[in-house]
Amino acid sequence: MDKTSSFSIHKGKPIRCKAALCRKAREALVMEEIQVDPPQAYEVRIKIICTSLCHTDVTFWKLDSGPLARFPRILGHESVGLVESVGEHVDGFKQGDVVLPVFHPNCEECKDCKSSKSNWCARYANDSISNTRRYGMASRFKDSTGEDIHHFLFVSSFSEYTVVDIAHLVKISPDIPVQKAALLSCGVSTGVGAAWKVANVEEGSTVAVFGLGAVGLAAAEGARLRGAAKIIGVDLNPDKFELEMKPVEVAPEITTTTQEVEAKEESPAEEAVEDKSKSPEVTSEEAPAATEEAPANEENTSEEVAEETPDEIKLETAPADFRFPTTNQTRHCFTRYIEYHRCVAAKGDEAPECDKFSKFYRSLCPGEWVDRWNEQRENGTFPGPL
Repeated sequence: MDKTSSFSIHKGKPIRCKAALCRKAREALVMEEIQVDPPQAYEVRIKIICTSLCHTDVTFWKLDSGPLARFPRILGHESVGLVESVGEHVDGFKQGDVVLPVFHPNCEECKDCKSSKSNWCARYANDSISNTRRYGMASRFKDSTGEDIHHFLFVSSFSEYTVVDIAHLVKISPDIPVQKAALLSCGVSTGVGAAWKVANVEEGSTVAVFGLGAVGLAAAEGARLRGAAKIIGVDLNPDKFELEMKPVEVAPEITTTTQEVEAKEESPAEEAVEDKSKSPEVTSEEAPAATEEAPANEENTSEEVAEETPDEIKLETAPADFRFPTTNQTRHCFTRYIEYHRCVAAKGDEAPECDKFSKFYRSLCPGEWVDRWNEQRENGTFPGPL
């Protein structure tokens, strides 16, 4: 039966369907029947056909305080769906289209969206609080009692149907396997984008990727597609070394206390790590030169600054608060933000305060790893945030 055959009878009307509802932080999701309202202007109602779990979903599931801790809510943001109906003023999408929701907006009108150098929409991207992109806290979801249900990252894919603004939609080919396409909306694009857009990997270069989760492996794949001659993978989890990660060469573990390499037998990266002349040209966290915002210190050499810089810098901002106090050119480069505060700390100046920061991101990985890591966290054997 055609998946779109029943779409027309619901056009302009609410749909009742099932959704995995998060009623309270850290409590199990509950399958409930909900009502999904028809799309308004510039919105599309989608039938979700595949969705995946990202650690950001888990982060917000645990969040029990602050303006982003809103319940009940429908989580999920990595997904693929079919357009069921469209609202007014919707161009480029029609009933039956296969679409990929994305949490970063693109208004297609502002200077940043038109630029090939940025994807940070100047019109919309600073709003991470609202339920719907153009209608603020208005919700398209209601539970069986008529209570509004909060959206999540403007997607909410843990539902049979959802409503998404066209600024958060990309039409894709129906030939792409949906279970793979769902990952393109977040983790894979993040990793590949790090290699292509941030590090700008060049053909023949040597690349080091720190952290071999889904995002790290995507960064390695992005480097391979750019023609990198050697890709070195570094991870504190020894289980990752047993994976087949062509063309990634597994590097020895780097200790956080002495910064010395614990060499493993016949490590393909040992020589490159120990010999500066063969060090990687780029890494997955490499940043361009310091900006004007970074305080200049002509008296200290880089070695002196490093000696005075604390081993650990604690950033305090809310999860998913993307509004870093930097310019548009550096906002997307988190490494620059960290280095700026390390320089401030080295000079003895007080770093600017942010709200709260407690986000610990782990990329999508096999379920058995998640179970084991949770067990290790509980018994105190987990290595902790990198």
